[in-house]
Amino acid sequence: DEMARNVIGYYSFLSNRMVLFDMQAGGPRAGLGNVGARRPGAGPRDIEGFEEVNIATVIHEATHQLAYNCGFHRRFSDNPLWLAEGMAMFFEAPNRRAGEWKAIGEVNRPRLDLFRQEFLMGGRPTEIQKLLRDDELLRDKRTALVAYAESWALTYYLMKTKSRQFFEYLKILGEKPHLLQDTPDQRLADFRAAFGTDIEKLEEEFLRYMRTVR
Repeated sequence: DEMARNVIGYYSFLSNRMVLFDMQAGGPRAGLGNVGARRPGAGPRDIEGFEEVNIATVIHEATHQLAYNCGFHRRFSDNPLWLAEGMAMFFEAPNRRAGEWKAIGEVNRPRLDLFRQEFLMGGRPTEIQKLLRDDELLRDKRTALVAYAESWALTYYLMKTKSRQFFEYLKILGEKPHLLQDTPDQRLADFRAAFGTDIEKLEEEFLRYMRTVR
């Protein structure tokens, strides 16, 4: 489908393998809003941009693979997509000044810019409970880009300010049985068990914190 044609990297937890496109060699022509479509006569700045996309994509997909093989996530269990993608984006941010990746948990500038544009400046209401309950926002091509930005922002906030509760949440998810899909209510209950029942208050604190991120 259209979303598949736009993918520039993919990890399959079924086969435990990654597939990656080399954006400097061309990559998919429509990936991420055409960010990686190699144009005839592309200059040095374009090539540098493609290299950055390559670095971020490799780290993103490798994070998925490592997470599913070291116990961070459980293969064949119900792993909330916002969490899996949020963690991959938490790791993927390259150091633009150094032209390389060498740190964990740096600000993911493209995701922050979109989050700020949509939610902090645009007045769009956040959809945290929807993200927590199911994966539809991330799987729908009409909402996926913004949902990815929100997933990164939520993961960044929780990792930076509530790390103890975050790892308690991972422990809860790590005890899930294989091959069983949680209901939306159960997903929400799991989150509340780790972070508290007042999600509206958490959402307010989340937005307040994200306004300070630069």
